[in-house]
Amino acid sequence: MSFFTKFILREYIQFIKDIFIRTSFSQLGEDAVIQNHLGWLGLDFKSKGFYLDIGAHHPTFGSNTYKFYLSGSSGICIDVGTRKKRIFELLRPRDTFINKAIVPESYSGDVMDFILASNDTYGSVTGHLKEKDSPDFPTKSQIVQCETIKAKELREIAVKMPNFQQTNWRFLSMDIEGLDYEILVSLDFEFFRFDVVAIEEIVEYDPWRKTTYYIYESPIVKYLENIGYSLQSICGPTLIFVRKASRIISC
Repeated sequence: MSFFTKFILREYIQFIKDIFIRTSFSQLGEDAVIQNHLGWLGLDFKSKGFYLDIGAHHPTFGSNTYKFYLSGSSGICIDVGTRKKRIFELLRPRDTFINKAIVPESYSGDVMDFILASNDTYGSVTGHLKEKDSPDFPTKSQIVQCETIKAKELREIAVKMPNFQQTNWRFLSMDIEGLDYEILVSLDFEFFRFDVVAIEEIVEYDPWRKTTYYIYESPIVKYLENIGYSLQSICGPTLIFVRKASRIISC
């Protein structure tokens, strides 16, 4: 086979891959960025890892974790809805799906209002957690009540998962359109040791000064930097951090 024929064949194979094989399942390519950061840390994303997906929504569409599930990893996925639970159990049987609203340690109730900004029975990607007596979220929303689970309880669930302690990397994805910061600070980072954290934070008041807000004002950025993380990428409203202690390749 001539060099030219090999070249054409190689380009044709690449073209077929680009057309038929999806490289990203996330809304804005976050999973590809997360994969890149795992590699930069010196971790092999194809080896078995663990993810905690809070606000998982759908097992494949717009998912920050499905790419890693396909590579053999598994984890805990949390969202509200019986239909979601069924489709997760069907398409991602290795994962543990929790059909509850995750709440911070300060929350004392057994149920919480959950607002779906859509009449779709599956639920919207913009579902909101809502404290009692707080102002309503957008009109045309459906309010349902769901059981709650506290952030600290996730440690006990993870401990019971097969080979959790032997996973090669750990990743947190959080997108709950509500109590993100309160839940973030309730998670046991000493136990989970997340190598990468992806969390959505929307700048409501002035989108033209997002980076200024993240650098000087964001409580999420300040908290994660104080516990040893570094903000490395911004994908739309999603902030992606890496744990400095996870870097196993010398700079």
